Amino acid sequence: VGVETRDGSYLLGQPAFSNLAIRTSYADLRMGVEHISGIALTGNEGEAAVSLRNGDKVKGILGTREI
Repeated sequence: VGVETRDGSYLLGQPAFSNLAIRTSYADLRMGVEHISGIALTGNEGEAAVSLRNGDKVKGILGTREI
């Protein structure tokens, strides 16, 4: 997994989870990391936009504290 930080640095590593929990306005979801193509942190309170490999996007609050 690669992570690009706001300052342009790029980090490589393994995620500390196998499923990502995200609370949306319509449901609490759990997605396997194999379905995720990207995560953009959009706010200070755990807000994120998750891009899925099938082209869908999900916005909500991350339930996973460590990535």
